[in-house]
Amino acid sequence: MSGCFIFCTILYQLLLVEIGSSEFFYLLFFMTSILTQQSVFCWLGTEMTVKSEMVLRAVSNIPFWVDCDLNFRKTMVMFLISLQKPLTIYAGRIIPLSIRVLLTIFRTSYSYFTLLKNV
Repeated sequence: MSGCFIFCTILYQLLLVEIGSSEFFYLLFFMTSILTQQSVFCWLGTEMTVKSEMVLRAVSNIPFWVDCDLNFRKTMVMFLISLQKPLTIYAGRIIPLSIRVLLTIFRTSYSYFTLLKNV
């Protein structure tokens, strides 16, 4: 949620400063660095979730594992049970880091920005 307010305030401050000034470039650099930081974390979170779902599909498609010894089958069943819920990285144990959340942050930031701009 704080990312929304940061993007919103930076966009609003960019409207108030003179284009080409040192403050303009400082704000632009700051916004770019925060955007990059949040994008990388959200992209990696999405990648981890997708890859964990791919592992589940790959493990469940292994042929003839039911014909193996009992210890291996028990291990496979426990592994399949643990993979039922895809791995997800959370920010503060609340918000999952994903591209969908990043887009929500951008949409909300722009909504706040337009509200500030029109007030």
